[in-house]
Amino acid sequence: MIVTNKAIRLLLLAAAALTSHIVSSAAAERAAPRASAVVTSGLIHVEEGIDYAVPAAGPFQFAKLEPDFLGASFTGRVTLSGTYYYGQLADYPGDDTVGLYFMPDAGDAKRLPHWVQDSVVKEIVLQNSDAFIRAVIPAKIARAVKRGRRASAQGRVTIVAEGFEAVVSCGSSIYVTRFHSIAREPKLYAARSTVERTTC
Repeated sequence: MIVTNKAIRLLLLAAAALTSHIVSSAAAERAAPRASAVVTSGLIHVEEGIDYAVPAAGPFQFAKLEPDFLGASFTGRVTLSGTYYYGQLADYPGDDTVGLYFMPDAGDAKRLPHWVQDSVVKEIVLQNSDAFIRAVIPAKIARAVKRGRRASAQGRVTIVAEGFEAVVSCGSSIYVTRFHSIAREPKLYAARSTVERTTC
């Protein structure tokens, strides 16, 4: 997929805007900011084309809707295994944008809330990416990527994540969580190509 500067900026702005405090709610169904919105135990309907599925056996509980971004926030904590990608988001001359995202393993992804048009969560933006980088990626490698001496770093890790937010923007889903800690020792792979995102 070709990643444009506009799409990257939109992603980063959306991720930053989704950092509002999450408030808990025990109601199975309640009124929401949009007149057409309906929240039930397994589905959150925001408006036409914007519905979020909430797995019954999943680790997260619905907290509130995010009216400005057609999104939903959830509380809870989960252990996720997967692959992380840290590096340049495009190979266009003069574009040195560096980003980080995490792709959960299929089994873990199925437990997460998601836009109904997605079968599962494919990738997650880490709200506190700096903390993840310090904890997971060797400092020498992280510096090389940040300074442009290395295109990217890729590895496997099991983490504990806290809170979850889902939003639909520019026709694609964006999922955000907060890195809490490492649950299993990370493994670094020798990746050097630019990072290709699977969503906008």
